[in-house]
Amino acid sequence: AYSSLALSPFLCTEKHLLHSKMAGISGFALFSFLLAASVQGDQSQDNRILPKEIPPHKAGDWQILTQEVLSQQAGVRSCPYPFLTDEKPSPRQIVDPVCPENDGDIFQGANGSWYRFQCCAHLPTGQGAKAVVNSVVPTFRECEALCALEAACVSFVYSAIKGSVDPQGLCKGYDAGGFTTTKCGDNSHDYSHLLLDPPTRPVVIKNRKRCATECPDADGQIQTARNGEIFHVDCGRRHGTEFFYRDTQASLSDCLAACAAMTSCRNADYQRMTRTCFYSTNEGPPIIDDAAFDSVRSVGFPGQCVPEPDCLTCKCVNPG
Repeated sequence: AYSSLALSPFLCTEKHLLHSKMAGISGFALFSFLLAASVQGDQSQDNRILPKEIPPHKAGDWQILTQEVLSQQAGVRSCPYPFLTDEKPSPRQIVDPVCPENDGDIFQGANGSWYRFQCCAHLPTGQGAKAVVNSVVPTFRECEALCALEAACVSFVYSAIKGSVDPQGLCKGYDAGGFTTTKCGDNSHDYSHLLLDPPTRPVVIKNRKRCATECPDADGQIQTARNGEIFHVDCGRRHGTEFFYRDTQASLSDCLAACAAMTSCRNADYQRMTRTCFYSTNEGPPIIDDAAFDSVRSVGFPGQCVPEPDCLTCKCVNPG
């Protein structure tokens, strides 16, 4: 027995393929027949079919190999090989998952939840799951949306094509689920299950000074003016809105102090090279990336909003 077999692309005629199906040849016999056909078959350029290159398979996988060859030649939907037996350690985040490319990857649902996508798979066995969604919809995404609308739905199976049992478009949602190793009986189903936690990424630690007053260390930090007004600092960004006044200040912190002293000032853009400060009444965050500028914007006074007795609304009080 061979541990592996590397297959070279081979040619077979439609006539040979049809005869193979009719004769019920399977497994190693069919593979041998197809290989022989590449040498002895009709070499006509008009009739031959060029299947995709097949990766090496383990000994004993002839039935799977034959199914892949026939699927590729027929142009039908294919399943991933090998079948997933464990979760991907670093799944990709996909918008619209498709098989077999996105097997094991994750996507975000209509309600903001995250799901794992598995091709040609069914609900894990032995969970006693109850169906809470059963409908026919045109797309996989519409099936996911139906599951999202049902509070008890945590997994769903979608028939991407007509299968041996279920019609195309059948959507079944269940009240249980998780990573599965249960294969679909054919290549028609896609399975997805709810993830308890959203995807994360490693924390990027920046060596910055705390309570800094100048950029770049002050980026994203909060500063309090002498009158108690609180400002948010954004380095390398400017508001770019019309300004009502400009002057020269020695530093960004001086620009902040000058803005706090003006009743109508809500933000200030500071150009470092010219030391020019532009004052504006705009209350929004800076939206223009500009390496020559830093900016500050007022976020109000501490205790400016206090709860009403019913704790449902707030009212503004005089910061003085």
